[in-house]
Amino acid sequence: MQDEVSLKMFHMKQSSLDQYVEQIKLWDRSHRLVGGVPVHVLVEQSLLAFKNSLLVNPCTSYVDVGAGSGIVGIPLLLIYDRLKFVFVEPDLKKSSFVLNFLSSYGLIRAKRALVISERIQNVSHETLEDFFGTNQITLLTRAFSGPKSLNDAYKESSLSKYPLFDFKMDTSGLDEEKFTFSLLQ
Repeated sequence: MQDEVSLKMFHMKQSSLDQYVEQIKLWDRSHRLVGGVPVHVLVEQSLLAFKNSLLVNPCTSYVDVGAGSGIVGIPLLLIYDRLKFVFVEPDLKKSSFVLNFLSSYGLIRAKRALVISERIQNVSHETLEDFFGTNQITLLTRAFSGPKSLNDAYKESSLSKYPLFDFKMDTSGLDEEKFTFSLLQ
């Protein structure tokens, strides 16, 4: 019986991920949510990179900085029931996509997710700690064009007291692309 429940939960989560990928594809046509990398590759690789980062920094409260279409945070929310995420994205088209998707899955109502349409420099650590109910928070990103702009934005914000993991797409391999992550602090 328990195996049946686990298998059913797996299929539900897989279905949710598939629906997320399809929604990104639909919105991407008019809003350019992701670059040229196939969406399913981004989702799979971000999940693998996150699993590896958990070994370094186990946490349940995350902020997806420069969230874009939520490639880092949304799949994690759909797979791991214990996680909570704040998505910080200044672009209104992208933050609207994230809010729309999260709302349709009840994740906003369940207080497992919050969307903030601001730059990282305008987000207070008090807002995050109020939402999460803790100061044990980890920042994740894959959105910044270069390490200098990321470091500058991070240092200018009140969030620099939290660890920041930067996920980068590694395309050096001939046959596969993968995310790597590094701790910036």
